[in-house]
Amino acid sequence: MYIDNESPIFNALFDIEHDTDPGKATATLTLPTPHATDNSGRVTVASSHQETYIFPIGETEVTFTASDPYGNIAINEIVVAVRGKMVFLM
Repeated sequence: MYIDNESPIFNALFDIEHDTDPGKATATLTLPTPHATDNSGRVTVASSHQETYIFPIGETEVTFTASDPYGNIAINEIVVAVRGKMVFLM
């Protein structure tokens, strides 16, 4: 019987900063899918948010979970920071 106690390993993940979409208080972003590896050769990556998501102004934590067929998991989090743009009307 094979016993695997090694968790998957994520590649480097980075926080994201973005301005709001023009005329909106949100930003529609397509999140990059992180890559993870595992000694079993099979790993599945899931996200707490849809690949394309409408983020509000402020900071939103996004959690990625990598799992292998033996139940080992790795969790990695990034922060998506959306900055509001000031519009001055005269």
